Amino acid sequence: MIRFFAPAYIDRYGDVMTLNQRRALSNILQCRTNAMGGEVYTCEECHRKRYLGYR
Repeated sequence: MIRFFAPAYIDRYGDVMTLNQRRALSNILQCRTNAMGGEVYTCEECHRKRYLGYR
């Protein structure tokens, strides 16, 4: 949902968003991606993908 609506939200409210709000939105958008230190593994047998985040 956030990935879908973020561009319109930023267009509408971006000029009044604080730096902390921008950082929070950026972190949410990057969550569960390699950018935040996780990896996606693919099963060689069934080809299912699994995300593993680092803690």
